[in-house]
Amino acid sequence: MSYSISPNLFSPYWFYEKRESVSVSGALVLCLLITVLWLMPKSYTEPVIAATEMIALLENVPVPPIEKPVEKKVVEKSIDAPLVNDPLAEKVSESPTKQNRSENQTSSSNPVASIPNQTIQQAISIAAKYESILKAYLEKIKRYPSSREARLARPEGIVKVWLELSRTGELIAVGILESSGFNLLDSETLKTIKSGSFPAFPDGAFLGEATHKFIANMNYTLSSN
Repeated sequence: MSYSISPNLFSPYWFYEKRESVSVSGALVLCLLITVLWLMPKSYTEPVIAATEMIALLENVPVPPIEKPVEKKVVEKSIDAPLVNDPLAEKVSESPTKQNRSENQTSSSNPVASIPNQTIQQAISIAAKYESILKAYLEKIKRYPSSREARLARPEGIVKVWLELSRTGELIAVGILESSGFNLLDSETLKTIKSGSFPAFPDGAFLGEATHKFIANMNYTLSSN
């Protein structure tokens, strides 16, 4: 079978007649080519920076200056003195000082205040024993008046007397608190006490006292004579 090619096949007129089919097919081919290129995987190599280059880059980067933190000064307010000239505040601030002074004066004037309670109770017990011994001694040395006036009047009564002794037993002073009503008995009582010899204070008795006053009752009766 033989094909004959017409000389008008590729003539300009022929291309003009086939322009629509050629343009459509060319557009399809172009779209297909763009699609294939778009779907193809992209292969590229990222640039590799050497370690020395990285260090050089970091060194060239400017370092921002570090700002020093601002130190805030805290002003401490003193609360010892009142901010306002208030007389009540002055009294309150002075009261602890006055109290301390009064406590110091009390402790200095009364040494017993700083002594433990157990020691004080023991001292009271020793002092009570000494007073009982002292009264027994006064009763022992007591004598009924022996004068002629006393034998005639035969007075009876109780003389309430006080006497002050030192810690060594020395008589400091003596006096009558309540009279018996008879001068003979009062005078005899004073004479008896002044002639007595009293024992010294035992250790632990009458703490903090250089002298101590005692009170005694001297009972004069005819039956006890």
